[in-house]
Amino acid sequence: MRDWSKVIAVAIIGLVIIQSLILFTQQNQTISCGDGTIEQDGICELANENSIGREVNVNIDFLEDEFVVTEGDVVRLVFDRENYDHYIPNSFELTPYEIEVDLEDERYVVYEFVATKVGEFYYSSKGLCRVKIPGAGEVDVDCAIYCGETENGRTGTIVVEPKYTFKRYTADEMGFKICALVPEYCGAEEFLHSNH
Repeated sequence: MRDWSKVIAVAIIGLVIIQSLILFTQQNQTISCGDGTIEQDGICELANENSIGREVNVNIDFLEDEFVVTEGDVVRLVFDRENYDHYIPNSFELTPYEIEVDLEDERYVVYEFVATKVGEFYYSSKGLCRVKIPGAGEVDVDCAIYCGETENGRTGTIVVEPKYTFKRYTADEMGFKICALVPEYCGAEEFLHSNH
């Protein structure tokens, strides 16, 4: 007669060893994702879903006051003193994105950020006005003194549109009456069965 306790002990030890080997190989396996996908935290996802969007240059010349970008875009704010007309900025602030740019002594500045927040965001700027004074040439002066502008600044909007948008359609826009197809959906079953 066999000693069953030894057989059971060997079987349990064998199961523990096999289970340990299985767990070890699972932990060391790398995930292989197909073309157009990337591995993110052990999951294959579409590369475009998590990657940074297109690069967008926004030339801030203070002549236009609204710029539209898409969520995920890399936005390059370009400040070029040569492109300014009348208004010469000393500073630029886009508070919702915690952006403050000092432009006082700079001729050309590029500031990049990723548009991660969706919505309309107001920017502001403080500066001076560039004017031509006979005999003195082009000079930068306080806007309130020369132009009558009291704020010495400009404001505008950067609109960040969602990466994906969904449009809802009414039954009329879709070209048919949904209630005629699915009366229970509209509570119109009684109407269809009456003599109206």
